Amino acid sequence: MKWGHFHDMNYMFIFLSNYGDGETTDDEIEELCMKLVSYTFEKDQDGDGVVDSSLTEDESSEMIKECWEKYGGLDSEGAAEQFFDSARGVAEYFQYNHGRMQTFVNDMVDIAAADGYIDSTEELIINNLAEVWGCTANISYQGGVPVILFVW
Repeated sequence: MKWGHFHDMNYMFIFLSNYGDGETTDDEIEELCMKLVSYTFEKDQDGDGVVDSSLTEDESSEMIKECWEKYGGLDSEGAAEQFFDSARGVAEYFQYNHGRMQTFVNDMVDIAAADGYIDSTEELIINNLAEVWGCTANISYQGGVPVILFVW
């Protein structure tokens, strides 16, 4: 399957959940899958008035497998490079729409926090993403939960 924007999104989610501590918890996987599914259900593909998945079940499984294989096959530096390559791909896919990009960041924060906390590496990754996307990340905490707002 040709690498596309869903690969980029999934790779970014995988990288964020695994890079810092080398572990992706079941809670992070569940959150990651829910977020990814919400992006694949983009439009009504067959005109019946119901939003459909942009990927078949087989395509979705293949895409997920390819992302994990790519991530697992790269050293630390290569994995980070791919993350930022994917970040550029996601921004292009969103046509640099700041609202969509912020929503994606919010989804990343949800995935990072799914295991009960956001560690300093996850926070650093999100801060570095802001730099790649040409903005700054303003982090505040509401009830102990981080809220990260990108400002362009």
